[in-house]
Amino acid sequence: MKKSALSFLLLTTIGLGNLVLAGNPNAVYLHEGFNGSGIPAGWTQFRISGTQALWSIVGIGSNPTIPPYAGSGQAKFNSFDAAAGEQARLVSPAINLASATDPFLTFHLYHDDEYPSSFDSVYVDVSTVDSISGPWTTLLGARRPRSVEGWSKELVSLYAYRGVSRVFLSLRGVSKYGNNMFADEFRIADSSFHDIGVSELLPDNIPTTQPQVPVLNSPFPDSRMTISTNGKNSARYEEQLPVVALPYSSQLNIKAIVQNRGTFTEPSYSVNWQIDGLQQPQAVGGSIEPRTGRDTVTLTWSNPTPGIHTIIAWTVLPSDSNRTNDTSRATFQVLEAGTVFYESFNAVAFPPSGWSVINRDGGLLAPWFRGADTSAFPGFEGSGFAANNFQRANGTYLDDYLISPPVAGVGQSGFVDSLVFWTRSQFNQPPAANFPDSLMVLVSTSGADTSSFAILLDYFAVPKTGWTRKSYSVSSRVPANSTVRIAFRYLLHNVQATSGSGDFIGIDGVQFIRSGPASAENTNAAPELFALEQNYPNPFNPATTIRFSIPQTGEVDLKVFDLLGREVATLVDGHLESGIHQVQFNATTLASGVYFYRLRQESYHTTRIMTLLK
Repeated sequence: MKKSALSFLLLTTIGLGNLVLAGNPNAVYLHEGFNGSGIPAGWTQFRISGTQALWSIVGIGSNPTIPPYAGSGQAKFNSFDAAAGEQARLVSPAINLASATDPFLTFHLYHDDEYPSSFDSVYVDVSTVDSISGPWTTLLGARRPRSVEGWSKELVSLYAYRGVSRVFLSLRGVSKYGNNMFADEFRIADSSFHDIGVSELLPDNIPTTQPQVPVLNSPFPDSRMTISTNGKNSARYEEQLPVVALPYSSQLNIKAIVQNRGTFTEPSYSVNWQIDGLQQPQAVGGSIEPRTGRDTVTLTWSNPTPGIHTIIAWTVLPSDSNRTNDTSRATFQVLEAGTVFYESFNAVAFPPSGWSVINRDGGLLAPWFRGADTSAFPGFEGSGFAANNFQRANGTYLDDYLISPPVAGVGQSGFVDSLVFWTRSQFNQPPAANFPDSLMVLVSTSGADTSSFAILLDYFAVPKTGWTRKSYSVSSRVPANSTVRIAFRYLLHNVQATSGSGDFIGIDGVQFIRSGPASAENTNAAPELFALEQNYPNPFNPATTIRFSIPQTGEVDLKVFDLLGREVATLVDGHLESGIHQVQFNATTLASGVYFYRLRQESYHTTRIMTLLK
């Protein structure tokens, strides 16, 4: 739908009689409850893309069925009926903030947890131009899928627009073909309130910078989702927080960056935090200035175990008026103590220094490339990963090598050298599903030419169920004290190099681990580390295997919890000998979702995440 700037101007000059002049600390500049029978006077809605997306005013909502937050009506964005990617905008009348001193937008947004693979979203955009084409600036973004269903109060600072006589705000709906989204009680007023929250969790060696523009919430600040779907009613999905790799240390420091989004100076506050669902000692913050003030609180992580861990941190301030933005979370991968090298493919240059690629099939496109968040799926760790796809074939077959730098001293007596990496391929539909992505993992002890890779570690179909950990012993396959290179060979025959027949694979988090020393007579000794491995397969349906190591004999418990912290299964509860153990977990009676499994022995404890897909 297209409208002229003039018609838009006429629409937005109607219905401004409710403006209240400043002087009152709670002056209201616009209040809309969406209680009428149609789009309110002075407002307008239009499609940005697609043919079905639109905003409307309804009483009781549908898909899901919900009553308004207040009054008799609510604004509805029909994501359920619109195709994925369609957008529509609901635009306010012109708002006069010339006399405003501290304006804020507050409104309520409804979230539910159905169709969690569909990221239906509502953005708050602002413009000072009397034109539907903007330009528009995004102030906030909120996703529909949330684990806790209900209305949330959203706050957006308009401090940067105080003194501006004509300001337009819009609710921009973006469909991902999930449930509808609903907004209610849209209000712009001068107000004073307390509001702080943890905005980021970072390793201690990453610097923080002060934001140049004070924004209450940046779009989607919490977690990233790795999503693929094969239809609304048979969605397959996984939750994947951004992963940051950390070198092993007996103590790691995590910085909680706290932002003051309110209008008061906060002299003190506290930060609560958890590692894998287990409460940690509370940290105390200092004074923090209002609006754009930031503070850094150090969270000390003692004796971290190698593996993947989720940290959640939130501010504790009794007077905080907005609890929806208190919490931040991040996922960290603690590397093994003996990691020789680690490659996450996050640098813009590809291949990374010391790596090489070889195009054996002679296809016109370069072999292997750097995948990113805009690819078929996000990386496992950081912003990039090594990627390849069918479109790099020569029309008949595909044969591409990705070769690691040399690693010296492999196969030394008493040491174990292991290759560990994560891999996955794209969820897809036929015809691409008819061509399984296959990956060879090869070892060379004599050079980087393809003919040198004579040792086969594995040849497998790349999993389509999300990022999967692969681990192989290399030292047992090569002569003592060898210099080795690893080749990842993407090898397929009788494929079609067309856009409709290709899958997309990724490799990430490649590490070479050297453990030991250990004498030959002591190869069956108790493990030195308390460790809990990632379950396999993951995601799973309905059964999966969990392996763990305990360094001493004693009482052990291994339990499974849901996202609310409720225990759903006890897998081990009793006396175990030191050593490596494994158990099977059968989740036939449980619903699809994300679960935690926790291993505990005396003062040792660690937790991992697994996903059940039915």
